[in-house]
Amino acid sequence: MVPIARDMIIDSIHDGVIVLDNADTVMEINPAAIHLLAGERKRLIGARMRDLIGRKNDRIAITRAESGEILSIQAFENGEVVDYDVRTYPISDKGGLVQGRVILLRDVTAQRQLERELRELSSIDHLTGLMNRRTFFLELEKHIRLARRYRYQLTVCMLDLDRFKELNDRYG
Repeated sequence: MVPIARDMIIDSIHDGVIVLDNADTVMEINPAAIHLLAGERKRLIGARMRDLIGRKNDRIAITRAESGEILSIQAFENGEVVDYDVRTYPISDKGGLVQGRVILLRDVTAQRQLERELRELSSIDHLTGLMNRRTFFLELEKHIRLARRYRYQLTVCMLDLDRFKELNDRYG
């Protein structure tokens, strides 16, 4: 019963699961990961991971850590971007020797979209579409530091319009 339950769980979860040996050869893969890699199970099993997500793949963009470990993947499907968070877990034998690893791919598209929206809401004035006061001062500080660092002149011009709210409300 346990192997059947395991197969049902692995095959039905929405997260991609890829099992690799020490040579980064795909030993097992679930349907969600097969969909991400746009392949067939027969072709993917036994393939090297780097060949499946190589740099020339125009369907997948990869973000790596300094160590080279994959942190996130963006897949471009039917004109839409799907963001995946990547987690890697070692597979060790009873003696503690690492025999391979499991890669979990979680779809975090909705979360990343929400993060982008929150960043925009925190920095843009919704009425004018211009940066808000907080963002203006952060940008100003950044440009002052750059001007000092590279020793170039910086001019800041402030314009105060009387009754601007009335104009904006009337004419947009």
